[in-house]
Amino acid sequence: MAEAAPRQEGNQMHVIPDRPRRTQDGAEEGAGRRTGDRGIDAQAENTSGAAKRFKKTGTGKIMRAKAFKRHILTSKTTKSKRHMRGSVQVSDGDSYKLEKMLPYK
Repeated sequence: MAEAAPRQEGNQMHVIPDRPRRTQDGAEEGAGRRTGDRGIDAQAENTSGAAKRFKKTGTGKIMRAKAFKRHILTSKTTKSKRHMRGSVQVSDGDSYKLEKMLPYK
């Protein structure tokens, strides 16, 4: 599929692709197997940054460490540091995203 020349639209440059051409039998031109394509789908992997920061429990819940306990601890009270211990469950909104990031964990 050939690309048209870039077109100026406001402050953004947009490349508008040409429509795919169809052959007489109705199939798109160039829709067959490409030369470099081996027909193998990419395997899903854990996102390495998320794998270091989150753990899954036996029941499938995702746990995270509490925040604000890495540095400048002298200015924090003992009570606040004590409450920052341990780990807590990730919120429902974030757990959906993390399930996709950690398919094998």
